[in-house]
Amino acid sequence: MFQFSYKLKVAERVKAKCERHPRYNPEREGRGGIKGGCSICFSLSSTCIRRGYRWKPLTGSF
Repeated sequence: MFQFSYKLKVAERVKAKCERHPRYNPEREGRGGIKGGCSICFSLSSTCIRRGYRWKPLTGSF
């Protein structure tokens, strides 16, 4: 009898943009970057939180 052991890693990416705020990046800006209480941006932010992304502080000048 043969026995195999292996590791399987499944990666899933979601690419989504808000039509009203296409430059909003929930990974970088977090909930503080949501403008006007946009429900789509809040949904994107919630998705990132559930997936375990860590918010990166904004650096540099815009």
